[in-house]
Amino acid sequence: MNQTNPLSRYSRSLGFTAALLLCAGIATAPAMASSVPITFTFTGKVTEVGYEMGEHFGGPFRLDKPVTGSYTFNPDTPNTGSGSIGQYNGALNDPLNNYPSTNLHVEIETYNGTYVASLGSGDNKIVVKNPDNFNYESYQVKGAFSGDPVTGHNPESFALELAHPGSNQFDNVSLPTTPPTISGFAVKEFRLVFAHSASPDRHTVVVTLETLTAVPLPPAVILFGAGLVALIGLGVRRKVKVEAKVE
Repeated sequence: MNQTNPLSRYSRSLGFTAALLLCAGIATAPAMASSVPITFTFTGKVTEVGYEMGEHFGGPFRLDKPVTGSYTFNPDTPNTGSGSIGQYNGALNDPLNNYPSTNLHVEIETYNGTYVASLGSGDNKIVVKNPDNFNYESYQVKGAFSGDPVTGHNPESFALELAHPGSNQFDNVSLPTTPPTISGFAVKEFRLVFAHSASPDRHTVVVTLETLTAVPLPPAVILFGAGLVALIGLGVRRKVKVEAKVE
């Protein structure tokens, strides 16, 4: 009677596992070519309205109105800064170059609806400052934004800024992949700047941030990782069984 060599069964098992891993790698190669983008969400309230943005000039913005928003960035963006400054140019860039982009999405409640801001096609960057004096540490996300004109003023730029913490917040100038704790900062603002189409006037809408949180990874990414772990575990268990029989 023919008997199957345990080592042969083990080899076939490993071959099967390797084939599955290879197929999974091929199927997900485009998605895994770079790290999965990270999204932070935030909430807050309008605490300052430029004169020509508010009710005195017929603008839509009002104090104390709620704000929600999010931004998505590439955690593999290279650091072009030096020393105590980390600068990550183009961290929010849309990989498909599709602008306006939802890599920034902000909704501000107005007196008669909602103002929506998206990422514009201009420059953007994330800047992390970690000088010797912790009180001057800061985290900034800034760039161009796209949205409707307001009282003759066109969208120009946005900035999310956390600054002047009460204690050390950063160990280095690496790009944070988890949200900084906003309660540790004296300054915690999001700003939209509008520029008049026919003059150098600038008017700003300022939001005081209340929360900054990370969006969990998509379930498909988590399941893919869990599947790889399970396949590797299966191979290890079968290897142990084969070795036990051989002994």
